[in-house]
Amino acid sequence: MKSHQQYHQVTGLDFVINDIQQQIKQLTDRTDQLEHQIFQIIQTDPQLKKNFEMATSVVGIGPIIAAFMLVTTNNFSSFEDGRKYACFAGIAPFEESSGKYRGRAHVSHLANKKMKSLFSNGANSARNWDPEMKKYYARKEKEGKAHKAIMTAISCKLVYRVFAVVNRQTPFVKLYQNNFTSYVERS
Repeated sequence: MKSHQQYHQVTGLDFVINDIQQQIKQLTDRTDQLEHQIFQIIQTDPQLKKNFEMATSVVGIGPIIAAFMLVTTNNFSSFEDGRKYACFAGIAPFEESSGKYRGRAHVSHLANKKMKSLFSNGANSARNWDPEMKKYYARKEKEGKAHKAIMTAISCKLVYRVFAVVNRQTPFVKLYQNNFTSYVERS
């Protein structure tokens, strides 16, 4: 679109830009329709709806990530725990070692790239809106960890949280450290 807008400045022809804008609008409308259909399907099945609500109760997990998790986990029945799903999504770090040699941990390249990118977005959201994740990020940054390594760790934490709330069938509850310390001080 941008290149055609520059082309328009030279030629003054509008038909290409109008055509591209129309295609973008059609694709956006179709995407909205498909998202609406997906969420209708989730609402019609009680177990899907319950697990969807549990997953979206975790800060950083939005409706798109939750819907993708429902599909890729077969409504949380294909994976036994969060670690196996994190491996599937390509966000679980593996240590590279051979005898005395110990390399840096890395994630597998044999991963579901779509889920990996979605969890990356969720980790950014969690870092911005979850006070616990904000503190975790700041602490790891002070320790000298790389940004990507911290975001991968946050992505893993999100997966573990989702699996925990789905297994417990209770929404995610934020525990604040100052509430715990004030309780300990009163005792």
